[in-house]
Amino acid sequence: MSVTQSWNVSAEQQLTPTTVFRLAYVGAESYHQSDAVDENAYIGNVAPYPDFSNIYQLNSNGTASYNSLQATLDHHLSRGLQVQSSFTWSKAIDVASSGNISFGSPYLPDPFDLRWNRGVSSLSVPFNSVTNFIYHAPSMNGRNKLIQETLGGWELSSIVTWQSGNPFTIQASANGGNNSGSNQYLDRADRVPGQALNVHQGSRSHWLTDYFNTAAFVNNAPGTFGDSGKNIMFGPHYFGDDSAIMKSWGLVEGMTLQFRWEAFNALNHPTFGNPSGDYGNTVTYSSFGQIGTIGNIPPRVMQGALKLMF
Repeated sequence: MSVTQSWNVSAEQQLTPTTVFRLAYVGAESYHQSDAVDENAYIGNVAPYPDFSNIYQLNSNGTASYNSLQATLDHHLSRGLQVQSSFTWSKAIDVASSGNISFGSPYLPDPFDLRWNRGVSSLSVPFNSVTNFIYHAPSMNGRNKLIQETLGGWELSSIVTWQSGNPFTIQASANGGNNSGSNQYLDRADRVPGQALNVHQGSRSHWLTDYFNTAAFVNNAPGTFGDSGKNIMFGPHYFGDDSAIMKSWGLVEGMTLQFRWEAFNALNHPTFGNPSGDYGNTVTYSSFGQIGTIGNIPPRVMQGALKLMF
């Protein structure tokens, strides 16, 4: 059974009668987290139990930590405008980001050294900002009927999201990722001394093909699991804007007609997936360090609706 200790320190400031700002530190430390270990990992290219393949054992000796600075701004409805905005700067570290061994994975790449497996969590998102607002346009009371029905009473809403990309690890490729001889096939690459990572440098056309310095890595030495860290880099950040515009008209008593138009990724901002982190692709496919997939937010999608309520 896992045990988690949490800390929360916060402060609140009333900026105006309708606006509140909150600042908080939130942290947690977890023990006895689940992790899976192959008890039949090869030692010197020899399996302890040669009559079996992988023998996965679910342990509860993993640890995890989370620390964050969280800021929120709430502007209650005033003059037709309501705004909520939150920003989180955080870091999550763990031994295993998941303990699910239903399909034999994920399991610890180095079954002999728990500390080697500890690093930035696959669930870690350093920066995350979400802002939503709703604006109710004036109803144009006192103007002629045409202006009221065409220009007055519209409602505009939007959710704007910006967050860091997903973390990734540089995998070694020698002997199919098994230069360690452990038969886990999850070795990490070695770092090259004096070579900076240079992550996400230059213009988009540059970092799409050279997201990081590929010369900073080589295959791990035989008999080792690699000395580069777990999830040492993050992919491109994500930006999305989901917006909607809506208006309702009262037709007769008890009957309302509503028009709504929605746009997901309204600005059609492109997002990209992680670059290839397989060192073997630098030779086999020449794609090591290159980005070839889109991210979590698809291109713009729009939809409209006309609803009659009675």
